[in-house]
This record gives sequence, C-alpha cells and structure tokens, in this order.
Amino acid sequence: MSDHGDEKVPIVGPSTCVSYTQTDESSFVINDPGASSSGGRGRAGTGPYLTTVREDEELMEVSSEQFSASGVTGSRHQRAQSSVGSGLRPRTRTMSNRFMSSVHKIRSYTQQSIHEVPCEDRNNSAFAAGFNVTNLVQGIGIMGVPYAVSRGSWASIGVICLVAALCCYTGCLLVDCLYTGCPRTGRRVRYLKSYPDVGAMVWPRFGRRAVTIVSVVEMFGGMCLYIILLASTSSSLMKERVPSLNIYHWSCISTYATLPLTFITRMSFISWFSMLAVASLMSSIVSVLVFCFMHFDQLALTNMPGFDPTSFPVSFGIIVFSYCAHAVFPGIEECMRRPNSYPAMLTVSFGVAAIVKTIMGVMAVLIFGMATEQEFGRNLEVDADFSFISNSLIFVNVFFSMPLVIFVVIERFDATFLGAFHPTFHRNGSLHWLWILLTRSLIMTAGLFLSMLVPHFALLMGLVGSFTGTCLCFIFPAWFHLVLKRKQLNAFGVFVRVCIILFGALSGAVGMFFSALELKKKLIQ
Repeated sequence: MSDHGDEKVPIVGPSTCVSYTQTDESSFVINDPGASSSGGRGRAGTGPYLTTVREDEELMEVSSEQFSASGVTGSRHQRAQSSVGSGLRPRTRTMSNRFMSSVHKIRSYTQQSIHEVPCEDRNNSAFAAGFNVTNLVQGIGIMGVPYAVSRGSWASIGVICLVAALCCYTGCLLVDCLYTGCPRTGRRVRYLKSYPDVGAMVWPRFGRRAVTIVSVVEMFGGMCLYIILLASTSSSLMKERVPSLNIYHWSCISTYATLPLTFITRMSFISWFSMLAVASLMSSIVSVLVFCFMHFDQLALTNMPGFDPTSFPVSFGIIVFSYCAHAVFPGIEECMRRPNSYPAMLTVSFGVAAIVKTIMGVMAVLIFGMATEQEFGRNLEVDADFSFISNSLIFVNVFFSMPLVIFVVIERFDATFLGAFHPTFHRNGSLHWLWILLTRSLIMTAGLFLSMLVPHFALLMGLVGSFTGTCLCFIFPAWFHLVLKRKQLNAFGVFVRVCIILFGALSGAVGMFFSALELKKKLIQ
C-alpha cells in the first residue's frame, strides 16, 4: 500500500472505523468518525476527531488482510476499537497511549508478513540444473559462433570470454533480486517468482510488461532459429533419400513434429529432455572438433580475416545471443533442491561454454576462413560421414531443446491471455486441453512463418541478440539490482553496475544497426 500523500490506511480489521493520516515523517493523525458524529472535542459536525501522535521510528503500513492473517482477530479487534470508542470522548493521553501500544503490536506482527513464494518443484539437483543452463548457453548458438569469429576476427575471442563473465555475473544479480531479508528472523526469503516480477518491483507501471515483451521476443526468436536449424539438418540428412522435398517442406514437418513437446509444463520433467539434448550437443561438438583435427593440415593463421569495424557488431550480437538464457534462470533456480549452489552451477556452466566456443570458433575459422557458413554444419558436407554424424546429433539436440525454449514463451502467453477467457479454458477447466492445443499450434505456426520469411540463421541471431540479449543479460539485471539493493552496495558496486548498463546500451544499439543492414543486404540478394 502506498505511503505517499495523505492516503489513509486501516490499522484494525475489515470493519474498522479508525484510520490514520501521515502528516510528516514522524507524525500520524488519528481519524475517528465516531467521535465526530457524537460531537467529539471541538466543534461538533466540523469533521473527524483528530489526535496527533509522535513516533520516533518508522511505522510499517499494514492492510486489514495482513492484520487479520497475523492472528489479530476477535477480542483484539474489539480492544483496538474500544481504545478510541465509537461515540465516546476519550482523553487525548489515553488514546495516544493505546494507539501507540497498538502500533507496536502491529509492528511485531508485520515483521513476519513477508510471504515466501512457494516452490513446489524443488526436485532438481545442481547437476540437473547445470544441464538446463548448459543446454541454453551451449545450444544452437554455438553453431553460429564460427561465423561470428569469421566476422569479428581475433577480437571476437575476447568478446566470447567477456560476455560469458558478464552474463554469469548478471545471472547471479538477477536471482539475488528475487530474495529479501526477513526483518524478524533474518532469514533470506524468496518473495518474487520470475523476471517480470522483478521488473514490476522496479517499474510498477510498465516493468512487468517490458520484461515480458523482451523475454518473449528473445525466446520466440530462439524458437525460430531452432526451426531453421531443424529444417537445415533435416534437409541435409534426407535430400538424397527424399529429393522431392525442399527445405521449406522440412521446415513444416520439423515444426509440427515438435508440437507434442509443447504440452509439457513441469521444469523438472523438461530437465530429462535437456540431459539428452546436452549429451547429443556435446557429441556433435566432439565430432566437429574431431573433423577440425583431422583437417589440421589445412589450419592456417592467414585464414583468420582482419578486423572489420562494420561486421564486428554483427559478431557481437551473435555471441550475446548464444549466451542469453536469463529469462529462464529464475525458473531453473526455483526448481533447485539446494538454491545456494546456484552461483557455483552458473559459473561452471558459463566457464565450460566459453572454453568450448573459443576452441570451436577458432579452429573452424582457421580451416575455412571467410567461407565459414552461418550454420557451421554446412561446412562439414565436404566429408559425408562427418556431415551425417554431426547433422544427426544436431537434430537430436535441437529437437529435445525445443521444450525448454518454448516453455518460457508459452508461460508468458498463458499469463497474459488466459485470464481474459472463460473459466472453462483455465488450468482446472474442462476445456483447458482445447486451449493448449489451439494456442500451442498458433505459436508454433507463427514461428514457422517467421523462420521461412527470414531464413538467415546467424544474422537473425545477431539482430535478436543485439536487442533482447543486451536488455535481458546486461541492462535489466544490473539496473534492477542497483535499484532494489542500493542500500547494500558500496561505491565500487554501484560503479560496476552502471558500467554494465552503459556497455549493454551502447553495444546493443550499434549491433542492431549493423545487423539490420547486413540482413537487408542478404534479403535483397
């Protein structure tokens, strides 16, 4: 409840006739309509009976629901109401004493009123949570990293390591925003549930909507990239066996083959798919690295292109997108059996991702140079055996990674639109199955349409990453933590967060501009 202006806040029960108005930082005026109706002190009929009370400490505001939930019922309500007496003329000193006694009681109750968000699915170990994070930061993005290195030269290697460190740091900041300290017990309590909840705390009017839109755009863009990659690998695997089907046919087949996976709603169940996806991803990375080592004789430092300031921002956007998973970090942490191991899990996941992306990106570019494709699997077609193995593993990885990506999109979609429909479509309604079938099909069809309209894997990554990636990975977490935890930060902590915000804003704007220009050139061609 707001504490601005002269807003009146009830201090007793739902049936109370007493309220107070804050007049300055330490003064509160009791408003007793009952005293006014009976004449009260002063002139009868001129307004409520007023008594000003001084209090040195801050008075915590309590709603009538919180007051009742704290155990103040029945006789306590009656005693509180009798302290001012409807229709009586109590002494100012007596009323003040009783009121302040009530205030101290309220304070003791409200110190326990921070409600912890229930977490009903804390079944994941840190190992399983690490698979989820690794699947996101090592997923499809890694197939675009060689192209990013070919456009960013040696400077892109530094970007890979820098972005990994910053994303790991801001991932910890984001989850820290979900917690607060309980004033009475001193225990750390998780009082927020999701990324949009944090946005709503910082920007009450538009924060939830802003974070929701950006995270949905990011995950929806990721879903489109998954569809592009599924179509590409399916076409490569089956073009000799089914030559009559082109890449657009395979886009449709792959999209609707993954539709049943969108019906999964439990993160702990999705973790099993993520384990399979990560296993196939690691196998595909190993196959790519083996291919690079087998063609070691073709490695040449001269294949690494020179630095181009116009293509480097595109490289930056691709790399940022390959690390962007912040939208699901609150959900992953919520499902961890031991949440205190979250920072260590995140550090290991991002550290491994940075090492693998660096090795794979450098070796691929030193072999193929500027001929490196946007989706690196196409470069392996020079060797039929490696191409088949790698594309098969990539297909399995992408197919079983889809539930985790779609989970966020569907969760936000349901939270936004489901409440506007008839209760029979709600989660416990008899027609909820129809809602699931129609909305999931609609979302997948929209992703299919966009992926067919813009079939440029890495450039779409760069455009999406420059906008949503910089917002979700850098700007939002640093700003939210700066606002919510400002009293706990020293000057250096504030400086670090401000630098992250400026870095994200500047790099994102430049990356979007050059990615859009490059994408426009490709579409015209």
